[in-house]
Amino acid sequence: MWKTYRYMDANDFRESEEPSLSWGVRKDNLPTDSDAIWGARTILTRDNVDVLFDRQSMCWQSDSGLDELKLVMDREGGGLLGEIRKKGADMYWDPSVDEYQTIIDTPTFKCIGNTYASYGYLYLGAWIKKGKEQ
Repeated sequence: MWKTYRYMDANDFRESEEPSLSWGVRKDNLPTDSDAIWGARTILTRDNVDVLFDRQSMCWQSDSGLDELKLVMDREGGGLLGEIRKKGADMYWDPSVDEYQTIIDTPTFKCIGNTYASYGYLYLGAWIKKGKEQ
């Protein structure tokens, strides 16, 4: 069972049979074999990816997976969130195209993004890989 949480609804936890995010990439692009997934709708500018506090969400199957994802994302010096912002800003995003791009892909972590042809937003999904390569 997946638990979901939106930062803007601080005490609103929901449960579902499959992973889904209120903010971030669409659920058909989320892995089902990860323990925790983070998503956000960010503002994409020429040289920055602005992550807004109240436009983030998470879903998780285990509390330990959620703790691991938070630790990896928030690590001192920017962690993977800082790396996502930097690499995302350095990539070319066509604001008129609905196309997924991989921002980070390591043996243990993956982050994808898509503008969904929104002309200014970048939707992100990031997760810790579990088991075999995804």
